[in-house]
Amino acid sequence: MKTVAEILYDFNARMGGDNTVDVYALFRDISAGINRPGGRALLGKPLQWSAVMLDRWHKEFRKGVSDSATSLYDTLQRVSILMESDLWAFETRNESAFKETLFENHRHLLDNYQLSIINSQFLSALQSFLLSSAPYLTFEEYTAYDTQIRSLSDQHP
Repeated sequence: MKTVAEILYDFNARMGGDNTVDVYALFRDISAGINRPGGRALLGKPLQWSAVMLDRWHKEFRKGVSDSATSLYDTLQRVSILMESDLWAFETRNESAFKETLFENHRHLLDNYQLSIINSQFLSALQSFLLSSAPYLTFEEYTAYDTQIRSLSDQHP
């Protein structure tokens, strides 16, 4: 777990053009960091950036699927973040239905992927998607997918 100072460092690096800072990890770090001691430091530009990104991703997937050409990694990460985020401001009474639609439209990604694209970045995104999909899966389904992803992770360190 990163400290608020580390999150601010990453945020400033990303805003300064450092594309090695993963935008999805940064989003999650800011979201988690706000509620920690010293998190008030994230309430300015980092929080604004997070809100803009969430709004952008929500608009992209407003019909339950992306309206733009997006890599599999980006799709997995964006759908995961949307499913794990509080979307009341965007969806009000439809939040649960929107998230379930996202899951149903992307569930196939847990089953169908090419072995040639498997790397640690992809597996991390797939694990994030699985975690955010837990409410829509039976315990047995979740366990089977988790076992499969862990097995692939062992094969592709």
